[in-house]
Amino acid sequence: KALKVTDHKPFFSNGDNRDLEGQLKDVFNDAQDIIERYQSTIALCKRDK
Repeated sequence: KALKVTDHKPFFSNGDNRDLEGQLKDVFNDAQDIIERYQSTIALCKRDK
């Protein structure tokens, strides 16, 4: 969720580094999605008990 704020602020100045920044944001967003899916799965399992 903190990444949403940084999406609009460039961290690196040159083009190569901006590409790296974009790739890092993609990885962080993917990780965040995985964590959220895991948390949802755990919540459903607890609810079903």
